[in-house]
Amino acid sequence: MSFGHSRVRLLLGGAALASLLLVSAGCSSDDADVDANSADATTVVSAESTAAPSTIASSVDPGPVLQTALAQLAAGYHFTSNFVVNGAQVLSADGDRIADASRFTVSTNGAVVNYITTPAGSWAQPDGGDWDQIDEAAPVSDPVAALLAPAAIGVLSDDGTSLRLRVTVSAVTLGVAQEGTADVDVVITGGAVTEIGYSTTVDGSVGSVATTVGPVVDPTPIVAPA
Repeated sequence: MSFGHSRVRLLLGGAALASLLLVSAGCSSDDADVDANSADATTVVSAESTAAPSTIASSVDPGPVLQTALAQLAAGYHFTSNFVVNGAQVLSADGDRIADASRFTVSTNGAVVNYITTPAGSWAQPDGGDWDQIDEAAPVSDPVAALLAPAAIGVLSDDGTSLRLRVTVSAVTLGVAQEGTADVDVVITGGAVTEIGYSTTVDGSVGSVATTVGPVVDPTPIVAPA
């Protein structure tokens, strides 16, 4: 896959993961144009929920804890995401989201592309190149947004410091399919979201996204490139 032609623009991964899986399953050529907004995968993406009721004894009511932790991310956060397909890491993303804008770098196969997304649009800059506005609208299927309206929540583990939840969300909101539900594992440490992860399959290819979350690293305002 030629990363210069790719358009993997999603902050934390649903549609981007679906696109990578479609490319992997289809054995696309090195000149394939990967559009992260191509979530037309209703018949090939399998992301059915496997969430189960809590299997451990916990005094924590996970719903309010999750919502409180997510509220802390509203102003902004730093994220590092790793995309794995069939056991091999194929892409990583690292950057900041501040309010409704994001600034991040995507790396794959030794290629690096910088991205800026704002409500006004999205821009990409290959390493050493110029900023170019992306003509398609930026995707909005951010797992953080999907977690705000969970269909179900189960407690996977609780050691008194870190709480691991399995959150069932709309697959449409997550960006991995156009119907059904998907499971997202969330780790909350000290009351803050620190990890988000989920997986899905396309035509037998298995993909996953593991994201670490923390305080904003670069607090400067995120604006469209000049």
